[in-house]
Parts: sequence; structure tokens; C-alpha cells
Amino acid sequence: MVGDKIMLFAGLSLPMLMRKDGEKFRLIGRSYVLGFMKGEGWPDDDSQLQEYEIW
Repeated sequence: MVGDKIMLFAGLSLPMLMRKDGEKFRLIGRSYVLGFMKGEGWPDDDSQLQEYEIW
């Protein structure tokens, strides 16, 4: 869906599909994204990380 986000979470090996719902995000489920599996998409610099409120 347009506006969905693929997000990586510390400790998880699979990216997650998130959908914006107002000011927050809902977890839709795990996803497969080539090049983002097993931590491959994790940034080298922690300053690139963002924090989101998920409910």
C-alpha cells in the first residue's frame, strides 16, 4: 500500500511492514526484502536510526 514502510528492528532477522495510522504505526507483518535480510540493511552509523511510536 502507498505509504507503508519497511522497518528494521534490533534483534529481529526479518524486516517488518508497518502502516501509518494517524500519528502512529501499526505492525502489518514480516516481509522479505532482498538486501535487507539478516541485518544487511542496518546502517553503519547509529545517527541514521529513527525512533517511531508503534501500537
